[in-house]
Amino acid sequence: MERNCYREIRNGYGTVQMLDLTESVKKARAEVMSLVRDIETLLPGKNEVAANG
Repeated sequence: MERNCYREIRNGYGTVQMLDLTESVKKARAEVMSLVRDIETLLPGKNEVAANG
């Protein structure tokens, strides 16, 4: 079974959003969103950044 890494990254961002807002969590959120933007630039037909959900 092939894993959908992109979906797992987005699900991970949802988990980060549920945590209490600390400096570490802020950094994690920024890093995940940066990674999502990087991935989206590589996907054909994707011109917008994924929204959570």
